[in-house]
Amino acid sequence: MSKQTKRQIVEQTRNKIAHTYTSRIEELENRIKELSKNSLDLLIENRKLKNKNEQYKEKIAQYVIEHFVKENDSIMIDSSSTCYQLAEKIIDSGMNVTIITNSLKIMELFDKQQPNARLIGIGGKFRSKSCSFVGDTAVKEIESYLVDKCFISTSALDPVHGLIDSSSQECQIHKKILEHSKYHYVLADHTKFSARADYIVSELKNLNSVITDCKSDPMWDRIFEELNVDFIY
Repeated sequence: MSKQTKRQIVEQTRNKIAHTYTSRIEELENRIKELSKNSLDLLIENRKLKNKNEQYKEKIAQYVIEHFVKENDSIMIDSSSTCYQLAEKIIDSGMNVTIITNSLKIMELFDKQQPNARLIGIGGKFRSKSCSFVGDTAVKEIESYLVDKCFISTSALDPVHGLIDSSSQECQIHKKILEHSKYHYVLADHTKFSARADYIVSELKNLNSVITDCKSDPMWDRIFEELNVDFIY
């Protein structure tokens, strides 16, 4: 084989490798662009879904303050996002209401303004995921009170087991809130009726009303009617 032929073979090999490398780079760049676009689309969809969920919860909170929260009430509310919206509406309304809560976010609302509502904060072990106080100390503090009404939102509702939670710590808080309230109201957007959780809070028969944002499976109407629990949507 002549030197010229060898040089031609080497050159052809180099060109082939360069072409393959360039094609691979272009393929990876296109894939990255596609992934970036998909990630952006997913982010936009997640934001839209979050906004919709906030609208559902705002609707529930608005109904509750118009129909269930009265002047001079004492109430317990949990650290759920729906109850946060309810607390905002109570404060903005100027109503004279005593609010007992383990939610740090709700407590912070009282720093932003001087409402007519009175705050009693429940302390304990801080749970960052829910921005709330839980544990034995929180449970014992709740045991010191007896309020007119409680408004809670658990992780899910189960037709057999009732109210259920995904956190054992929040489950204990919800149990105590129910025990130390005369009337029990559950605020549950429609997603809670198809969700799952691991810890049992209470049977449905212990509730006075369940307030949601829209009609769900007709099964729930039958269940609440049999238990004499108001189901509002």
